[in-house]
Amino acid sequence: MVTPDRSKAYHRAGIGETIPSVKCFESRESKDQYYRNTGKSVHVTLMLKLTRNVPVFELGYTQPPNATSDPSAFYDIVGQQRQALALFETQAKLCAKNMPNGGIEMKYMGTSSVARDIDFMTTILDGPDAPINYWGQSYGSILGVYLFNMFPDRIGRGMIEGIANPLLWVTQYSHMWMDNWIQDADKAYKWFLDSCIKAGEAHCAIAKGQGSPESLDNHIEAFIDQVYARPLASPNKADDSNCPPPDPRMCAFT
Repeated sequence: MVTPDRSKAYHRAGIGETIPSVKCFESRESKDQYYRNTGKSVHVTLMLKLTRNVPVFELGYTQPPNATSDPSAFYDIVGQQRQALALFETQAKLCAKNMPNGGIEMKYMGTSSVARDIDFMTTILDGPDAPINYWGQSYGSILGVYLFNMFPDRIGRGMIEGIANPLLWVTQYSHMWMDNWIQDADKAYKWFLDSCIKAGEAHCAIAKGQGSPESLDNHIEAFIDQVYARPLASPNKADDSNCPPPDPRMCAFT
């Protein structure tokens, strides 16, 4: 949503400047420390009792090779998921601890409130009879569904894309959405492999030396396995650190 002078805009997810604000941590430094300190030791396997650091919040999930066929890999991922749930619960308790009145204002912070904000701002900026023109992607598609249904008489033109599932949004916790998100991921990835080979090295650099979608798939999987065993030094990344296993998988997924 952009104001008439085009110099200011409204971000649906917020920029941390509204009142009341959500401040679950006492300072930015304490928040950064919390996220950096999420590499707790967890059991990788129940048989060998191995432990390792899994910085779920900082780096994302680390999926080992052969995740579906190796029992130890399964327990590795389960351990990371349990850690993530515990960390989310901890963060929620920190919100209640550090925000005024136990964070009671947060009950008024949600998608329906954002839709009301858009209605209110349109009235203030453009007038009570002005139509709301809306374009949203991803979470913005959820917000668009709310907006169109809550204020149908105010909608001028509306478009949503990158559709999220509104039914899951209101009936399930976020960690349960993944099955729906990736149900066509294999099809999309296969299309990418096919298209990359057809385009050739000139238009798809990773096609170099690969003669088929299958060989390209094996090439990418071998690279990810290599990164898992030995993360790459990456001084050109935004955070000047390394390239852990989640990074190439996330690039392939997105």
